[in-house]
Amino acid sequence: MKRSSRKKNKRVNPKDLAYLTLMASCIKAFNPKLSFKQVKRVILDIVWFESNVTKILEAAENKTGTDLHFYRMTIADLRNVSEHVDWLQMLQRLFDSVNVTLTPEEPVVLNELYYFQTIVEFIMKNTSRHTTYNYMIWRLIRNLGPLALPKLRELSFRISQASRGVKKDIPLSTRCVYYIGDVMDFPAGRLYVERYFGKDAKKDVTDAKRGQPFILSYISFRKQWSKINLMTLHKKYNRYEWSSGPAVVNAYYYPQVNGISAKPTLYIYVFLYINLGGIGAVIGHEVTHAFDDTGSQFDSNGNMQNWWTNKTREKFLRKMTCFKEQYGNITDERLKVKLNGKKTVGENIADNGGIHQAYHAYRAWARKHKVESLPGLENFTADQLFFISVALTWCNNPRPRRLQHQINSDVHAPSRYRVNVPLSNMEEFSRAFKCAKDSPMYSKRKCVLW
Repeated sequence: MKRSSRKKNKRVNPKDLAYLTLMASCIKAFNPKLSFKQVKRVILDIVWFESNVTKILEAAENKTGTDLHFYRMTIADLRNVSEHVDWLQMLQRLFDSVNVTLTPEEPVVLNELYYFQTIVEFIMKNTSRHTTYNYMIWRLIRNLGPLALPKLRELSFRISQASRGVKKDIPLSTRCVYYIGDVMDFPAGRLYVERYFGKDAKKDVTDAKRGQPFILSYISFRKQWSKINLMTLHKKYNRYEWSSGPAVVNAYYYPQVNGISAKPTLYIYVFLYINLGGIGAVIGHEVTHAFDDTGSQFDSNGNMQNWWTNKTREKFLRKMTCFKEQYGNITDERLKVKLNGKKTVGENIADNGGIHQAYHAYRAWARKHKVESLPGLENFTADQLFFISVALTWCNNPRPRRLQHQINSDVHAPSRYRVNVPLSNMEEFSRAFKCAKDSPMYSKRKCVLW
């Protein structure tokens, strides 16, 4: 097997050094008998594998269209995508544990067709089973090892320091809470609800280690949860089942459900225009995802189909290009690097559309109600406070390394551009703050879609 892509670098940056040190320590911790030469060989294999997977992922990100992201076929058709694997046999092994029988005509959906084709081809033709096995074990150790051994936890923190500029490690107790919330989201959510919303607080859990070690418990819960998911294969999908626990803070849109889940940013004791600028814009953002580059190809029932006319689709694509170019031409002042307008276009459309929807909802309310000034901030109009509330939602100051990571990897634009760009696209904002046409917050070419 060729390894022509392996090149020696005389200068190793701190992130890579911390990563390689953690990898070597993990390998030695779980197999102390390996020699230095053997450990080095394993590391080179894993790094070679990871670098190629990264290249495939980056190439897949540049592919667009729901035909590539939601590709429907049967298990039998998978042989046409990749003939190297007996897919029916492999998938049946997963479902044997829950007594579900698959057929060659079983429908499947590939979330990433290009990635699926390319990664399977790469693994089957260019990668030994030994390398694939080592990589899978490494990923498991990478995620769970720091929970088991203090030394691995310290090395994992060094990676976070080097890659994202993290100053302080997360306490082990907090990590355990995250994992408990992952495998037992509704029991954890109940504790949260009873504490903060119930009349009488219940007794705290006093013994979290009863029965067996935490990591084994976590793996056991994940395995059981996977079986529960497998058992739902031939059952009707419940559109009204909660997708996450009540203690989870997040907001997202489901194209296949045509619904949203929003994070709790509603403030009871403030005027409505403040909440509309906060939670209102977040809800508007998620609803707008139903009409972005992906969501627009799902109907009201969450089924993928083209329900737009060709004329509407063409106009949509023209307007979407405006956002791609607008954000793609932005150079971050701190890092001196350009944003990726193509990768972030779906979220940028949602950011702009969400604020527009929230503002129009506020104005509709204001026409029927008396708009009062906010005590202590009487110098600001209600319109101005609405936009200030929008900005407060995304107020943060990320470390340079964290910002770099976000620009490179995230489908969302950095927070300042999630505020400044949409507001500069709105005439209503310019009027509220009397922005001059040559000011930074006035965009001469305003991109508007919804």
